Amino acid sequence: MKQIPKQNKALLSWALAAAFYCGFIALLSALYPYGGDEYRNIPQSIGDVFYLYFNAAFNLHPRVGSLLSLAILYAGKWLFVLLNPLVQLGIISGIFYVVAARRADFKNLKDLPLFGLIALLSVTAVAAPNNTLFWICGAANYSWAFAFFILYLCLLRALAAGKNFVKGGLPAGFVIFILALALGISNENSAP
Repeated sequence: MKQIPKQNKALLSWALAAAFYCGFIALLSALYPYGGDEYRNIPQSIGDVFYLYFNAAFNLHPRVGSLLSLAILYAGKWLFVLLNPLVQLGIISGIFYVVAARRADFKNLKDLPLFGLIALLSVTAVAAPNNTLFWICGAANYSWAFAFFILYLCLLRALAAGKNFVKGGLPAGFVIFILALALGISNENSAP
């Protein structure tokens, strides 16, 4: 019987860990029921998505995540069940980068325990995971906005290590300003 190469075992272990995590997030995202926000704001057309967003932005809160949650509500919960695990996996990948100052090495298993710990803590150590991870409006407004915050932290971590991914100039500065503005108005948790 042929032995499986060590590198393939590592890749398989990483794939199984990612699949388990994504499956867990997808299952709980699918099982979590709609809340009052969803029932009150289910858009019937693309125009409703923007109308409801601007109505909320000017009368309730200027959260960018509201536009995402309204678009998902228009498309259907299946889109949330598909996207939420990927966004959460991206968040824990970003946290790994901030903590370890590098991307995870999928060719061996030395990074898997840290990655697994971050994945475990991303579900068990977050305040009210039902509201911030598995509820459509909560995830779009809170944890998905955190993904942008993590991207900024990754950029700062890379800059501290001497890597510069952003080329200078007015267009890059303008894009960073717009993204920072969007993050700042995303919610009360990440605004500072």
